[in-house]
Amino acid sequence: MFELNASHKSLNEIISERKLSSSEVLQIIKGLNQILFALHVHGLFHMNIEASNVLLVDEAPIRLLLTAPRLIYEDGKERLGDDAKRRVDYIQMGLLLLNLLGVSTDHPKAPLELLNWVEAQSFQVLEERAGALDALIAGILDVNHERAWGYDQIRLWTEQVIDKDDVLLVPFFVRDVRYDSLAQVSKAIAEEVISWKQARTLILTEEFKERVSLSCNRIDQRKFSSALYAAYADDAERLDHFLLLFLETDDFSPYGKRVDVAYLLELIENALNGASIDKRGKLLLQKIKKGSLSKMALTHSLEKDKRFEVVDHLHLVEALYNASSEASSFVIMKKALEISMNPKAWMIPDSIDRPNLFRFIEDYASEIELIPSERDYAQFLNDFLIPSVYDTEGKVRSLPLKEYRAFLSFFQEYQKNPLLKRDFEEICETWYVPKCVSELPLESPSVFVDLVKIVGNIWDAKAFFTEAQLSATEYRSMEPEVFAALSIDEFSTMANTISLGLTRRFIRKCARVMRNIRPAISDRDPLALLLEQKLSLLLTPSEAVTKTDKEIVERTIRLSTFFPFTETLLFFLDFWIRKSLIWVFASGLVSGSICASISGGKSYWNYVIIFGVIIEIAIIFFQIKGLTSWPDWVFGLGPVGGFAVATLIMSLKYFPVFKLGFLWVFGFGSLFTFVYSLIRTRSQGFRLLFPKTRRIITSDYAISPP
Repeated sequence: MFELNASHKSLNEIISERKLSSSEVLQIIKGLNQILFALHVHGLFHMNIEASNVLLVDEAPIRLLLTAPRLIYEDGKERLGDDAKRRVDYIQMGLLLLNLLGVSTDHPKAPLELLNWVEAQSFQVLEERAGALDALIAGILDVNHERAWGYDQIRLWTEQVIDKDDVLLVPFFVRDVRYDSLAQVSKAIAEEVISWKQARTLILTEEFKERVSLSCNRIDQRKFSSALYAAYADDAERLDHFLLLFLETDDFSPYGKRVDVAYLLELIENALNGASIDKRGKLLLQKIKKGSLSKMALTHSLEKDKRFEVVDHLHLVEALYNASSEASSFVIMKKALEISMNPKAWMIPDSIDRPNLFRFIEDYASEIELIPSERDYAQFLNDFLIPSVYDTEGKVRSLPLKEYRAFLSFFQEYQKNPLLKRDFEEICETWYVPKCVSELPLESPSVFVDLVKIVGNIWDAKAFFTEAQLSATEYRSMEPEVFAALSIDEFSTMANTISLGLTRRFIRKCARVMRNIRPAISDRDPLALLLEQKLSLLLTPSEAVTKTDKEIVERTIRLSTFFPFTETLLFFLDFWIRKSLIWVFASGLVSGSICASISGGKSYWNYVIIFGVIIEIAIIFFQIKGLTSWPDWVFGLGPVGGFAVATLIMSLKYFPVFKLGFLWVFGFGSLFTFVYSLIRTRSQGFRLLFPKTRRIITSDYAISPP
């Protein structure tokens, strides 16, 4: 056969002269596969396929002719079955293709030795190269003879392969769109050209895996199998691992989304604002809440042999997440990411370097919302009164870490009740203030907040005063040196007193009222007790006294001397008559008894005894009969009644003698009880006993009348 075809060049001669194109290689593969199939169908086997034994009958298109077959075995012991012989032909074909790629192998010629030699080879060169031709050769030279490619697999490969730019490749098709490599498929998923749903339903399938075996080298095939069959939680994680392995990027891109700090911040802002989030974003948030996304990023970075910057940020946001307070967690996470992205834009101490920034943010998570930005703090310095230790940005940035926490505490407290610079300047220029106020910005921060709060309260109450106003008050005799040395508490009390108009006259009136209501206080009258509290505040001036307290006390004092005509007259007459009767009875009994005993002598005492016994017997009789129920002291009225009856009899019998006594009893007694009743009626206003007055004052004190 060789002599008959001496004019044809062998494949060995061709490749020594020039490099074969990919189209020519494809034609050689098709020709060899078809020739071997024809031989094997008829039970024939070549078993000596090499470049020198393959002749090119035609070059356009290529037509092949195999020569020098191994027909006579030199070793009589060598006996191979048809399957082994068929396998030898395809191994030699694979080695021939390796030779076409410029890879030479030192393999044995004997068929049996060749079979054993292939089983021991790894063909590392096929793992280092990428392409459909390498997938073909790797399939043919598979160390597992039963799994190795034969005619059918090679024919399928030749039907699917295309020649693109002198490169043989088996493309992938997703929704009739062609992708030349798994990297292109991954990129299309990441850019959402292929939807997440399509990727999960079309790529992670056995059909797609078969396509991978036709197109990719061994390494990519193993990577794809690990993504498809590894024990992940769901298809989303399998697809994510597929993207990790084949997406040509050094970034962390789980679920097809490139996760950097900017995207992480956007995702958290959307979650915080309730904005719509796609399926992959929700998966990422779910991982963050579980605290597993940073572990995934770390694993991916190890597989990529590159440390992703986002790993530290993921550790941070996962540490800040709190399921019981999700909304506030997102607020803190958002602020933390903003600070970590650009720490120079925030008031962070210069002592905190980049490696320690994440630890700092995590430690200060509870106060992170208080950390002002550089712009906000500049505005804060411009608008508000600040103690000298914090009066520039440089001073804050130079603070040690321990003192920085004190600064945040100051900033938090001061934001609740700040004092504007323009207000403070007006206070110092317009009003009469001691040094404790005028030198306020020089105070230490720990004292500064309390002082500002008190000054702010005085300012809000409009209680500052001029020197002229001070001269018109009870403090006018105070020396300027004494005034300048006042503490803030003393000044606050003085300002409150002056603003309320608590003069000495008013204080004296309050003291008098306090004395007058003591009887009502003894009676536990609720209004009197409340008035006592208000009066006590006014008599010991302090910041607790309000203008409302003063107005209520003034109204109460005025109402306590208000006398409704009808109620006052009825009370006076009732009190006067009762007191007059008591006076008449007591004075008449005493003076009458004395006069009667002098005038009547023995007969008077007889009357006393007789009528005393009669009255006592009558009282006992009524008590025994149960006609009435009297207290025990009534039993002592018998003798007293005897004196009264005896005195009456003697006064009628000796009327001329008793004229002076009647004049004393009725004349002086009536005048005395009248005056006494007037005084008592006047004092009833202070005892708060008049119903109309009580109703008015009760409405002022907002309590229920007793």
